[in-house]
Amino acid sequence: MFSRIAAKFFSSEKSAALNYIDADEDSAADSATKKAGTAPKAPVVPPPSAIEVLEQQYGMQADTEIKDAGKFFDRKDFLFYEFLLGKSKSVSEVNPLEKKILIDTNKLIERPEVILKLLPQLPQSVVRLRDMLGSKDFVLGDFVKVVEQEPALASHMIKIANSPMYNSSGKEISSLNHAFMLLGANGVREHVLMRFFRQILSIKPIYFRMFGEKIWDHCLSTAIVAKKLAEKKKLDQDAAYLIGLLHDIGKIMVFQIMVNAFRIAKPEDSPNSLVFKKLLNDKSMKISLMVVQEWNMPATVVEAVTDLVQIKQRRPTTAMGSVLYDANFVSELGMLASVKKMPPEYYLQICKKAGISNAAIELLFHSLFPVR
Repeated sequence: MFSRIAAKFFSSEKSAALNYIDADEDSAADSATKKAGTAPKAPVVPPPSAIEVLEQQYGMQADTEIKDAGKFFDRKDFLFYEFLLGKSKSVSEVNPLEKKILIDTNKLIERPEVILKLLPQLPQSVVRLRDMLGSKDFVLGDFVKVVEQEPALASHMIKIANSPMYNSSGKEISSLNHAFMLLGANGVREHVLMRFFRQILSIKPIYFRMFGEKIWDHCLSTAIVAKKLAEKKKLDQDAAYLIGLLHDIGKIMVFQIMVNAFRIAKPEDSPNSLVFKKLLNDKSMKISLMVVQEWNMPATVVEAVTDLVQIKQRRPTTAMGSVLYDANFVSELGMLASVKKMPPEYYLQICKKAGISNAAIELLFHSLFPVR
């Protein structure tokens, strides 16, 4: 890209020759003005470098997106982003911090190879689980050998097995084999995946740690709801769980961009305009799709995330895409209700308008309005 831009401005020897001639003429003119006792002409400003031109293009792209995004949107669509980042003080006025985050996000979208550098490499345990999705050949004994090669994970799994949830006897579990027997195949798979994705969100600044906690809670609740819906629809529950954890990984990537941007931001700047949140929502979903593709996730996962990316244009085209859409919606409503709970009729109306399945609505109501 740099070479094409550079070629645009330094395209031929003819251009160089013309510049040289112009420089000679300017020099002669300067001599003449000095002899006449008049002030010399202002120095010739050199053309922008290729990098400067590229930065200008990214800035213009962000300006166009901001202008277009302000023309149409429904505030209700971004209530969840307000939950994550705080209430918006502006509708369409984007501050310098927000613009920088949008520019850096666009750069990331145009360079998929950078994404893998920002994310940790998939550990062998997660690669093995990925490759075995949909397979009935998952053997705990074989997977123990994989986890043994990751001491931190092995220690974590033993710790989980010793928790009251799995070890009601209170007798200490010290071997990985015994821990796996208590956890069972489903427990092992879920805790391995949870630990990996949880580590991605370990960001230190307090503001972003709160943001990260909310994202993690959302991904985990989406995974749990997706698994329950997949069970009802007789779909692969492990795949549904993984999709739920993965679907918002784009927000984590943007999250890291925000951390970097804050290091050079003015104290008064914060990400709080609605237009910014709209663009961030759209772009984070595109990045999520790029990540699952770069990680070579199974087609089931990629297709489901694609369905969610394109939800504004069309309804989900795959069964797992429908599960993810419903689970994501239910999770967002549930988290918003934790701040301000509305009457049951409100949630029913929103769910019906969004085309949420009856099974998903039932799960939402069981969560928000438990029968006593």
